[in-house]
Amino acid sequence: MKILKTLIILSILLSACSKPDPFENSMRKGKDALIAKNYEEAVRMFEIALIESPQEENAKILLNQSQDGLKKVEAARELEKYQEDIKILLAEYEVIYKEFVDYEIDRTKLPPVNFVLGKGKLEEYINDAKLLSNQYGHNKGISELHSLLIQSMESLYEKMDSKSVLRLNSSLARTFLTSYYSEIEEIKKMTVK
Repeated sequence: MKILKTLIILSILLSACSKPDPFENSMRKGKDALIAKNYEEAVRMFEIALIESPQEENAKILLNQSQDGLKKVEAARELEKYQEDIKILLAEYEVIYKEFVDYEIDRTKLPPVNFVLGKGKLEEYINDAKLLSNQYGHNKGISELHSLLIQSMESLYEKMDSKSVLRLNSSLARTFLTSYYSEIEEIKKMTVK
């Protein structure tokens, strides 16, 4: 009987020793997730590790790295969504922009079919762009990027008068549009796919 009790106690002690340490288990899973760029899982695992051992510096550092990675992934997703949302509006604006810029460069070409329609369309595009900016106001990078596009549209609009006469100096519109495309590339470089 004594031997049986001793064996039971010994097996309980051995099973307790063989259980993985929750902190180490969470750290290992968090590191694996971080290496795999599964930032959501990494954040979750390092937060669990910090519950087990709140003062662990390595867990804090890895949690910060995971959170930074997650922010970059989310920023890349939001930029992709923005580009999809703006794609049609941007393409339509570029048609009007090119038409008016081409006319300004070479006045021997026929002017755009109808400046009034062009101005009305441009006004519509500006309004649509401003509505879209409300969706991305929380994202500083996209908001600043989008404001360049609106500034390009507005500067082109301001150069047209209501009598269908084009008084266009497109350099400002061109500057804003060029800056817009440059900023998109810079934001892409700062995000992770």
